Amino acid sequence: MPTSQIISCQNKPTPDEDYFIPKLNDQPKSIEEIEILACEAYDKNQRYLEISTNKWDEYKNSIPNWNQLPQEERDKHNVSFSLNSIESQKQDIFYFWLDTYKYKIYQFNPEYTKTLTTPNGYKLNIKAGNRNLYDYSLKLALENQFTIKETKDHIQKIYNWGMQENPNTTSKKEK
Repeated sequence: MPTSQIISCQNKPTPDEDYFIPKLNDQPKSIEEIEILACEAYDKNQRYLEISTNKWDEYKNSIPNWNQLPQEERDKHNVSFSLNSIESQKQDIFYFWLDTYKYKIYQFNPEYTKTLTTPNGYKLNIKAGNRNLYDYSLKLALENQFTIKETKDHIQKIYNWGMQENPNTTSKKEK
């Protein structure tokens, strides 16, 4: 068979949608839309927290005499583990998504506060967060020693989207 007729059966790798941030264009059209997104982000954050915690426990248990190690050495292991754990990185991303949704809610209603139940049954207390809180959240995320540069870049992209003016809101601009 001529090589020009060979068809590749190899699948192209698909980017991990929970890690790689898609192009963010559209702004939420309502608080209800943001509530759904916030609940999904919270569930994903909890899922990745559970996975990374279980893997961290396995990692610690694989190190002989873990409890006898000096705290400084245990801390180094913790940082190294977190930097190499995709689940830890995803958890950081979804935690920041929650802060972003709080700010997007603020753009609609600065007085908003509500308890939601996520699809996985968690109770999520959510309150509108102003720009100062959102900026502080970004600062903490970018200074986090447990977060790799690529994750921080993704968080910055999320922040930039969050800061965009939402044409769907009727709330007055912040001063």
